Amino acid sequence: MTRHIPGVADAHFASVSASDDGDTEGLIARRRARIRFFFERISAARPAGAADCFTEDAVVMRVSFSAGRVDGAEMVARGRPVIREWLSALADRHLSAAVVSCETDEDVFVVRCSWSLDGFHGERVHSTSLGIYEFEGDRITRLRVSSAEEEGEGCPES
Repeated sequence: MTRHIPGVADAHFASVSASDDGDTEGLIARRRARIRFFFERISAARPAGAADCFTEDAVVMRVSFSAGRVDGAEMVARGRPVIREWLSALADRHLSAAVVSCETDEDVFVVRCSWSLDGFHGERVHSTSLGIYEFEGDRITRLRVSSAEEEGEGCPES
């Protein structure tokens, strides 16, 4: 059993925020660092650290697309404890993810990532996804992830 130490993720941002005097560039730098930390923790199978990147009442949604248009959304997780459970289930499937690109308008970050995980039949599945990260301060308050319809169903590694 992994022991969770509250606030561990915050220590990672001390150097980023130490020189921040409240300016926009400093806030954006902290948010980019939070996203990097989130992906590092996911790939290291450390769901508690990844969940610490979210606000207590954060929401994760899966958005579905049809013919290039939003076709619906479903709630994946609400609240940090449930987000931690969701991330734990992904860690059990050996999720590995990396940021491919990241764009921002300060409060919202659009992140393209590549990922792979164990499929349900022993195969390794890989694909890319789009995540829309919304922030309150330097924590993620809402994450909307793209669906298989938009990104493709994933394909086994050859």
